[in-house]
Amino acid sequence: MGDCIEKFVATSKHVSILGVVDKAFGAPTGVLQRLIIHVFHKHMESSPTLRDYVLAIIKLGSKGGEFRYKTKIHKIIFLITQEFGLKIATFIPYHFGPWSPEVDDILNELIGEELLKLDVSTREEIDGAKHTGRVYSFRITKSGEVEARRALAIIPPEIRKRIEELAKWDLWKLIGYVYVRYPHYATHSAIADDELRVTQDR
Repeated sequence: MGDCIEKFVATSKHVSILGVVDKAFGAPTGVLQRLIIHVFHKHMESSPTLRDYVLAIIKLGSKGGEFRYKTKIHKIIFLITQEFGLKIATFIPYHFGPWSPEVDDILNELIGEELLKLDVSTREEIDGAKHTGRVYSFRITKSGEVEARRALAIIPPEIRKRIEELAKWDLWKLIGYVYVRYPHYATHSAIADDELRVTQDR
């Protein structure tokens, strides 16, 4: 989008308009153009991205330095996009409810950059129910801590508070909450409904 802004101010028509405004305010020609681009870039730098939210979730939801369950990351990202109108990821109904390819891409990116360390195990006990798939656990590395702190600093307080709240929920409560409030995303679920149809109080 930054390129679009620059192209906008670079066209003869818009340069002419901005030039008139420059003169009206007694500013040298081109000052307003450069100011618009600068402000836009600063805004983009301070706007949280999907990457920031993923790091924040793992940071706020870690216990003993470890965050368990990739599914949980997907669900929290899904909920904050729905509740706060964030346009940071797209979701489709999948085996455990809403799933986003962008979230998986970001996790792989963070692992590849050695900001996260991944551990994969199988067939573990989860809250008294047998999980037959893989369990993904994440740890933030020392270099990742710097990125995580930066992410937390730019996330709006009300969203950070909601992430902290959701990160404390166990996996099944979180999935059940999503299924009850967004049943469309449960249409391809691989989990029996009677395990998850539990009303949650926010």
